[in-house]
Amino acid sequence: MGVFTDCQIALELDSSLGFKKKSALKGKIINNGGTISFIVTKNTTHLVVNNAEKAQDSYKSRMAQKWGIPVVGPEFVDKCLEGGKLLEADPFVVAGRTAVQQFSTGKVVASMQDKA
Repeated sequence: MGVFTDCQIALELDSSLGFKKKSALKGKIINNGGTISFIVTKNTTHLVVNNAEKAQDSYKSRMAQKWGIPVVGPEFVDKCLEGGKLLEADPFVVAGRTAVQQFSTGKVVASMQDKA
């Protein structure tokens, strides 16, 4: 089993990240059991963005934040692979609120996978 098994990861990568780096990032996710999603749905587990400032206003980022999906930077993928396991997303959140911040305000968001 790969690091990203059972993960559906959406990407929001702008032109500042070159084609080769985008392809490499996608390959790291797919080769380690993850699924790339082109849209953010309630089944999305993570949104990876390379530009936190632009991500604040993007549709994908707004939907991810609405559904409590962590919006993380590309370093999240690299650190998970280095550690050999899926890490907690909170230290890598670049937009929105972390799970700890959501919990501290009394808002608990459960994904559809948690209900199964």
